[in-house]
Amino acid sequence: MININKKLLIGFIGFIFLSGCMEPKTELLWDVETYTVIETNGFCRFVDIHNDTAFVAAGQAGVQIWDLNSVTKIIGLDQYSASQDLSDIAQIEYAPTIKKIFALENNSRVVIMDLIHGDSLAVLGEEMSEKTREIRILEGSDSYIILAADNDDGLKWNKFDFFADWGIWSNVAGTELSTPGKPMGLDYLNGNIALAVDQQGIELWTLDSLGADPVFVNRLDTPGNAEKVTLTETGVFVACDDAGARYIPLDILYLPVQDNLYIEKQFAEDLTVDHIAVSGDKAVLSVGGKGIALYDISNPGSPEPRGIFDVGYTYYSTFWEEKLVVCTREGLVVLNIIQ
Repeated sequence: MININKKLLIGFIGFIFLSGCMEPKTELLWDVETYTVIETNGFCRFVDIHNDTAFVAAGQAGVQIWDLNSVTKIIGLDQYSASQDLSDIAQIEYAPTIKKIFALENNSRVVIMDLIHGDSLAVLGEEMSEKTREIRILEGSDSYIILAADNDDGLKWNKFDFFADWGIWSNVAGTELSTPGKPMGLDYLNGNIALAVDQQGIELWTLDSLGADPVFVNRLDTPGNAEKVTLTETGVFVACDDAGARYIPLDILYLPVQDNLYIEKQFAEDLTVDHIAVSGDKAVLSVGGKGIALYDISNPGSPEPRGIFDVGYTYYSTFWEEKLVVCTREGLVVLNIIQ
C-alpha cells in the first residue's frame, strides 16, 4: 500500500510538472499599446503610407487621406461625381512620382485620380478589368505600370506613358497572362512577382524591366486557399484563409517541383488569415474577428507565436516606422508593439 501511494504521489507530481511545462511561456509573449485611433466612418479595409501620410481605402466612405502625426483628415472623397458614389473601396495605392492615386473596389476596375496641390482629387477614369482583385503600381519618371491579379484573366499588366506635347497619359502596352487558378492577390519586390491563385496555391513570376512581359517561374500548392501574398527579400508569406499561413523561401520557388525537397512551414493553422504584414523580425497576421496575431520571424522558416490581440475586426495592417497601422471596421488603429 505504501509503495502504491508513493507511486501515485510521484505520478501526480510528474503530471503537475509536465502540465506546468505545457503552459504558454508568457514571458515570450509581446504586447501592444494603442497610440491613436482614427475614425474613418466606413470600414477601413486598406492603407498605403508614404512618409507620415496615410492613403486610406475606407469602404463605403470612399478614399481618405490622413496626416498621421496630427491625426487630421486632409481629403475625403466618397463620389466619382455628383451622380455616382464610390460603393466600397477595398484597396488604394499612391504613386508619389506621378502624384496619382489608384483606388479599387472589390471585383471592379481601377479608378485613377490626380492628387492636385496635395489637397484635392480629380477622377481621371478607370482602367483594367472588371474582376481586378489586387494591384501594384510600378513607377518610372514618365511612365507607370499597373500590375493586377485579375480573377478572370490571370496576371495582367498595362503600361502608361506621358506624352508631354499633348499633356496626356496613354496606355501603350500590356497583356494578360493566363493561369490555371483564380488570382486573389499579388505582391512585387525587386523584380519578383508573387501571385496568390486560390485553390492552386501561389505562383512566382519575374519582371526584367518596365514594359517587359513577366516570365513564369514556378507554381506551388498550399493548404487551403491562397488569398494574399507578402514578398520579402528571402521568401513569400502566404495568407491561406482557414488553413492559416505559410512561408516559402524564394530559392525553393526557383527549383523545379520534382527537385523541391523542402517542407514549407505552415503556422497559425487554427486561425483564419487574411493578410500578413512583415517588418524585420515581426510578422503581423490579420485574422478577422480575432484582430491581429503577432509572430517572431527571426527564423522565418519557423515562426514563433507572440500573442493574439483583439483590436477590432481586422482586414489589413502595415508598418509606419516602428508603429503598426491596422485597418479595422472601427477605423485606422495605430499601435506600438512591445517586445
